[in-house]
Amino acid sequence: MRLLQLLLPLLLLARREAQQLVPFEDLRARLQRGDVAAAPAEDLTQRAIFLHIPKTGGTTFNKDVHFRKAKRYGISFAQFETTQGNEQCLSSFDTEGKTLLMLVRDPRTHVLSEFMHCATSNAKGAPLRRQRFNDTRRRLGKTPFPTTSNSTYTLYDSFDEWVSWYIDARGGGDDARLVQPLGEEERFDFCYTPINLQTYALVGSGSNHVQTPEEVERLWNQQFADTLRRAREAAASFHWVGLLEYYQQSICMLHFTLYRRAAPYCDCRNPRSWKAFHPDHDRHGVRPHSIHQVAAATLRKVDRITRADRALYEELKADFFRRAARYEAAAGGKLLCD
Repeated sequence: MRLLQLLLPLLLLARREAQQLVPFEDLRARLQRGDVAAAPAEDLTQRAIFLHIPKTGGTTFNKDVHFRKAKRYGISFAQFETTQGNEQCLSSFDTEGKTLLMLVRDPRTHVLSEFMHCATSNAKGAPLRRQRFNDTRRRLGKTPFPTTSNSTYTLYDSFDEWVSWYIDARGGGDDARLVQPLGEEERFDFCYTPINLQTYALVGSGSNHVQTPEEVERLWNQQFADTLRRAREAAASFHWVGLLEYYQQSICMLHFTLYRRAAPYCDCRNPRSWKAFHPDHDRHGVRPHSIHQVAAATLRKVDRITRADRALYEELKADFFRRAARYEAAAGGKLLCD
């Protein structure tokens, strides 16, 4: 027994060296270079933070990876923090030594999804929030939230009106100032500030779905270039960034990053196994909608309030495809089929 006690530390050390574990910071640097097979699972599955940006598939991700379907998809974390529910910005978390995860999506469909959630969702008290918001607006002598009160006024007309709230009517074109027109009482009751919401989650403070007038002026009018630079630096610290438009492929890349082997649902050349992946999509009672039904003039307004999000998204999307190519070379599976 005494001999075993003396040998046990040496055996554990040998096992650790055989696994070739690397320091966490070295691992992070290698992952940022696109080395998806950088280290064994023990380095990344211990403590993870998922930055839940509203309306980017975060509820689905939490269910698929953290809750009911973790065993089915073969992904699990010993400790898993998420901003679901309170939807805090990245600055609210201690990220030291933790695996950072997030999902992003195309800014145009993102803003439309925000609006449709605010306008039509029946989940988690949304109807009551809409009523309370409109009661406050009427009390302040302001126009209520856009509605579809008659057959000639569609949800997409309402969407155009809502987006227009956040662009200074005195300006024009791509350089028009952005504004937060909602007072404190209204912001408390309402859903989202759609101005560069994804970028704001990386650089803002507190809740990531509401911005103050002072923040809007400073971040998007006065210090736009610096804000985008800080967001890029924050995004570079993440170990996994998934794209909602390529959700299954994103989960496959996460699985391989963690375990250095391909999951069985991760080769699109095998339709049967590929279709075994069934994400738990939660629609929150939102009505069906399509970005293709939005007028071009409205889309230009959406582009104005999401300039930072568009720049960040295009960079992350390009990086996603580079990583996907490396995944296919390393894992032998095919993620992107025609």
